[in-house]
Amino acid sequence: MSQIPPQLQPLPTDVTFSYYREPGDPGCLCSRCLLPIGEKAVPIVFFPQSSQWILRYHPGCLGMTTFDDQDWEEDYKDLL
Repeated sequence: MSQIPPQLQPLPTDVTFSYYREPGDPGCLCSRCLLPIGEKAVPIVFFPQSSQWILRYHPGCLGMTTFDDQDWEEDYKDLL
């Protein structure tokens, strides 16, 4: 059985959500930083097998680099 890399392990402080929201939806927030996940983003989503909750993250919040890592900033400015 392979082990999950440490950066992909949920933290006790990560927020869980009861249902999935599409990126760009104002309620689609990152479980770690709680900032919106933008429409162009591709979030990392965990669906635990034996649970009724999900976790979703910006790739950068899990230590991954992407070309559109700052996609949420544009959407976040619209909320102000």
